[in-house]
Amino acid sequence: MTVSIIIPSALLILLLAIMLCVRNLKTNPGTVFISMALLIISIRMVSYSIGNFGGPVWLFAVITNNFLPFYYLIPVFFYFYVRGSFTSRTFLVKKDIFHFLPFIISFISVLPYLFTGFEHKMEIAGRMIYNYYEFSRYDFGNL
Repeated sequence: MTVSIIIPSALLILLLAIMLCVRNLKTNPGTVFISMALLIISIRMVSYSIGNFGGPVWLFAVITNNFLPFYYLIPVFFYFYVRGSFTSRTFLVKKDIFHFLPFIISFISVLPYLFTGFEHKMEIAGRMIYNYYEFSRYDFGNL
């Protein structure tokens, strides 16, 4: 029952993110940040639901670790959205690069996994579905 709720909820969040971005882009450019955060949250919801409750192994192999660095961008995008809402500054400046450091470090540490073959990713994903503790056996480059 939980899987039947999580996947449609993720799709609704994805639809909400697209609608927010399209309808409010001209009036409030900061909605791009909240839309990106919602997009990443919906991908994360799908990943966790497949990992905990089962689903297509190929989708879990694609989503599990390939999107891991982007999960560090969720609080950054929320911060940029709130900052843009309270101030008139919706653009990024040079010192904002520091907010992206966890993403950059995680992306560099995930690079070896990104260049492994898809068969290896499928094997790992097949072991991790229904056994989430299997995740701790592999070094995916988490911070």
